[in-house]
Amino acid sequence: MRDASVLLAAKQSPFWAGNLLQNRRLLRDICIASGYREILPRVEAYAEKIGRMLYILPVFRTLIQTDWSRGVARPLFERVKSHHHKLTAGAIERMLTRAGL
Repeated sequence: MRDASVLLAAKQSPFWAGNLLQNRRLLRDICIASGYREILPRVEAYAEKIGRMLYILPVFRTLIQTDWSRGVARPLFERVKSHHHKLTAGAIERMLTRAGL
C-alpha cells in the first residue's frame, strides 16, 4: 500500500513531467524524503551509473536533508566518486562538507 501512495504522490506533483529521467529522479526524491528505505539499492545503482550533475546533485541533496539517509550519503559518495567527473564529485563533496558529513 505504501508503494502505491508514494507513486500516487509523485504523479500528482506539479513537477511530474514527460521527461523519464526527471520523473525517476522526482520519484526517488519523494521515496527518500518519505522514509521509503527500500529505494536505497536503486539510489546506489543510480549514483554509480548517472554522473550528470543535473541529475545526481538533487539525489545527494535529498539524502543529506533526510534524517534516515544522512548517514548513507558520505559512504555512498566515497564508493561512487570515481564514477563521476571531477566537477560533479567536487560539488557533491562541498554539499557533504557544508552539511557536516
